[in-house]
Amino acid sequence: MLNAHLHYPSCLIDGVFTQTDNGLRFYETVGFTQKVIQTAQETIRKRLLGLFVRRDLLSSDESERMQSWETAADFPCMPGLE
Repeated sequence: MLNAHLHYPSCLIDGVFTQTDNGLRFYETVGFTQKVIQTAQETIRKRLLGLFVRRDLLSSDESERMQSWETAADFPCMPGLE
């Protein structure tokens, strides 16, 4: 691969919408702490790197090196929440 840049554009909201008699109503999600977000980022990073290794897109050594990165800002797929 020449300079592959794999990404998944997404739009995430911090809540849910429901249909009411007066239209849509938005219910904001509560409880998203920095720790919850960090845990989700770590889980996603681990699973993506494992997938890339299984598909021979990364070596095990590269994956281990990327897993050792301490902040989300070091990992291009995870925007930093510092």
